[in-house]
Amino acid sequence: MAPRPPSEREIAVELGEVRTRRRLCWFLAGFVVLLFVLFAVHALWHGQWAKAWPGYVRGLGLSTVVVNLAWLRMLCSRCPRCAHWFFAGGRLSDPGTWRPFAAACVHCGLPLDAESDKARGD
Repeated sequence: MAPRPPSEREIAVELGEVRTRRRLCWFLAGFVVLLFVLFAVHALWHGQWAKAWPGYVRGLGLSTVVVNLAWLRMLCSRCPRCAHWFFAGGRLSDPGTWRPFAAACVHCGLPLDAESDKARGD
């Protein structure tokens, strides 16, 4: 027996989760850049670069790990309509198939900002 297609409500809820994951990635990436700039300005302004860099390297390393985990979680989101990877087409080992800035599913074309299929006119 074939699985039933997802309802419009299920599609809308799951698309909301994909959008939330994407926003979290952008927020964390911006936060890391802001931390880097603030630290560099503080260290250069006060002339304490030699004392501060070990803590800076640890903090930057930890924040890089957190951002990469959030990025992978976003990239591994599944499309609620076709159940394929939302941001990856083709073989996953090929880096050219990852499209993290795609506005629609790379397989079925479901827009990321769609609330349901009816909103698209299907």
